[in-house]
Amino acid sequence: MDQLRVARWPRVSPLCLLLAGAAWASSPSLPDPKFESKAALLASRGSEELLCFTQRLEDLVCFWEEAANSGMGFNYSFSYQLEGESRKSCRLHQAPTVRGSMRFWCSLPTADTSSFVPLELQVTEASGSPRYHRIIHINEVVLLDAPAGLLARRAEEGSHVVLRWLPPPGAPMTTHIRYEVDVSAGNRAGGTQRVEVLEGRTECVLSNLRGGTRYTFAVRARMAEPSFSGFWSAWSEPASLLTASGEATVPRGGGGAGPNTRQTSLTFLPPRLGPSHLDAVSHSRPHLTVADCAGPAVPPPGSAAEDLAWHPKPRE
Repeated sequence: MDQLRVARWPRVSPLCLLLAGAAWASSPSLPDPKFESKAALLASRGSEELLCFTQRLEDLVCFWEEAANSGMGFNYSFSYQLEGESRKSCRLHQAPTVRGSMRFWCSLPTADTSSFVPLELQVTEASGSPRYHRIIHINEVVLLDAPAGLLARRAEEGSHVVLRWLPPPGAPMTTHIRYEVDVSAGNRAGGTQRVEVLEGRTECVLSNLRGGTRYTFAVRARMAEPSFSGFWSAWSEPASLLTASGEATVPRGGGGAGPNTRQTSLTFLPPRLGPSHLDAVSHSRPHLTVADCAGPAVPPPGSAAEDLAWHPKPRE
């Protein structure tokens, strides 16, 4: 009998392994934490019911959510079609969310993630009735990771703060990324201000900030138009510092705000903006804080722009 058991085991074992492997393969894969955070971010912002995003232009995930207690049977099919190609099906996965809804998602294979080509998406119910239908371009639904390594330091000028950060990890074509900086002055009501940064730049110099105040900064990223589009990323990890004591003053030629300015607004200073232009802008906006977020270069001593916000060298 023992010999019979031993003889049967080699034939039973491969069969058991095959069945176990099939059961494992058919189980829906759980989304990774990065997908969870990005899906939640889009679900909270988006007006579309069927949401899609790409992170590196070589991938595409589409998903939607619905109430888990809707009483409907979850039985859908997902198909897509690139212009000029045949329609293909995409395997759907589903999992509950922390908000109590049910999320359905599909990841397209890399071979079918072509940018600048119309992509038709369709979700169909078991009865054959269409549930969702969209036509997108993958290069217009980019959702980057948050910028990394944000650092804030005080410049030699007491009211100047220099911010530096790294592009989103794994981002495609970093020269086509625009950024937005969020500036918050302590817990002061209405103290949050934002300024956009020229695409491709990862440094920002803020001047005329309030002295002796703790500021908190964060930055987020988005692919630049017109070739690309998409969504603002999540905010980076914040960085904070305490500005030098003493009141901030408007740069010479500003002419509109003094030491007792209660609230200022951030504005972008283009690379070739000269003193006369700054003077005109300052008079048109009396509570002006200059934010030079166009690049890291500092004007040489004795230059015409030395006593203004810092200016970058023009791109070659």
